[in-house]
Amino acid sequence: MISRKKIIIFDFDGVLNNSFDELHKMHVFVCSHFDREISAVEYSNLFLNSNFHGNLEKLLALEPRKLEEFKVLKYSVFDNYYSRTKLYDFAEEMVKKIQLAGYDHMAIVSSAPKIQIEKILEMNGLRSSFFEILGINKNGKAGVVESLVESLKLQPSDCYFITDTVGDIIDGKCVGVKMLAVTWGFHDKIKLNAAEPEYVVDNPQEILDILV
Repeated sequence: MISRKKIIIFDFDGVLNNSFDELHKMHVFVCSHFDREISAVEYSNLFLNSNFHGNLEKLLALEPRKLEEFKVLKYSVFDNYYSRTKLYDFAEEMVKKIQLAGYDHMAIVSSAPKIQIEKILEMNGLRSSFFEILGINKNGKAGVVESLVESLKLQPSDCYFITDTVGDIIDGKCVGVKMLAVTWGFHDKIKLNAAEPEYVVDNPQEILDILV
């Protein structure tokens, strides 16, 4: 059991939610309407820093009017693709075990819309496990994570941020929280290790070993 209050912050996609394939397919579909292509590797690389939207715009190289049309089309089909994503098989058990170990403050910080995250969690009986869900932030996650930690009057060292991308690791290290990276999401072990998080794990049991 933990000896003092701590907070666990989860990224959602790639950590709890198996969504890479559907999100990549969505971008392939939208790009095709503008004579653009995006490979799985190119899509993954958009998350190598905090500026996903800026990275995507550079890759597309569209004139302003076309870029706005791209965004409109993307968000018009987003729900259709995202509704096909599912939690990893282990997610429910892992979250509940962490909670039972004494981590009363668990949150989600994600680039996905809050309403979609809540819908998936509710379908799997996990909504009540998280005291805060924060979605769609276009300026990176550092400020959001910092605000969460401060709201609970904790030190950054009292926070674990669990993610699957290099961009999130960079953001978390800027704030000073402990970074725990998983290898089953958007970025592989080589990329994650290069970003130097405190931990890199290959399976959910390793998360439990660290936290519990």
